[in-house]
Amino acid sequence: MKKRILTYLLLAICSILPMTAKGGKVPFEVSDTIKARDVFVDLPANVLNLLKKSTRISMLHYFDADSIWKAPNAMEGVSELITVRPDYLKVRITDVSTLQIKLLPFRSGQLVMTIYNIGKEPGGDSDIRFYNSELQEIPSDKFIKMPQLKDFFDIPKGSLTTMKEIQGMLPFYTTIFNADADSTTLEAEITVGEYVSTDDYNILKLFMRPRLKYTWNGKKFTS
Repeated sequence: MKKRILTYLLLAICSILPMTAKGGKVPFEVSDTIKARDVFVDLPANVLNLLKKSTRISMLHYFDADSIWKAPNAMEGVSELITVRPDYLKVRITDVSTLQIKLLPFRSGQLVMTIYNIGKEPGGDSDIRFYNSELQEIPSDKFIKMPQLKDFFDIPKGSLTTMKEIQGMLPFYTTIFNADADSTTLEAEITVGEYVSTDDYNILKLFMRPRLKYTWNGKKFTS
C-alpha cells in the first residue's frame, strides 16, 4: 500500500515539474506566455555578457521602483533601462549601443525578436535575431527579408539619375531597425554614413525613402 502511495506521489510530482530540454537542462520558459523582462534576464546573447545576470535583475528592481539605475558594465561604462513593458524592453548597453526585445504573437505562443543597434547616426548598424519561447535561436530569414539598397530609393521613370549611379554613390551602407513599442510594426532606416560627399548626399535626398515600414502578419514581417 505504501509503495503504491509513493508511486502516485512520484507521478504527481513529475507531472508538475517543467519539461527538460535535450541534455537535461530546464528550458527558459515552457509556457506560451513570457515577458520581455524575463528574456532580458535569461537571453543567451553575447551582447548581454557585458551585464551580469544579477545586475540585470537589479536593474529591473530599480526600474520597478521608479528609479533608473546606471548599472556598471564590463566595459567600465554604465548601462540603463529605457523602457520596460510586458512585450517590449529597451536597454542602453553602452554609450553607442542599445538592445530592444520585442515579443510577437506566433502560432499558439510567442516569438522573441531582438534588435541590437550599435553606432551613432549617421553610421549605425543593426543585428536582428529571433528566438522561440525557450530562447533557442531561429534563423532570421524565416521571419524577415532584409532590405536591399534599391528598396530605400524611389526613382521616377525618366529620371536622369539611375539606380546604378546611386549604387556608385553608396558602395557601402548600413541599416538601422527599430521596433514599435506600441504595436508589432518595425521600421528600417538607411544610414548613408559619413563618407558620402555633400553633393552626392543632396542627390540621394531627392529619391531616398526616409523609412521602410514592416508589418507582422503572425508568421513573418512584410513590407
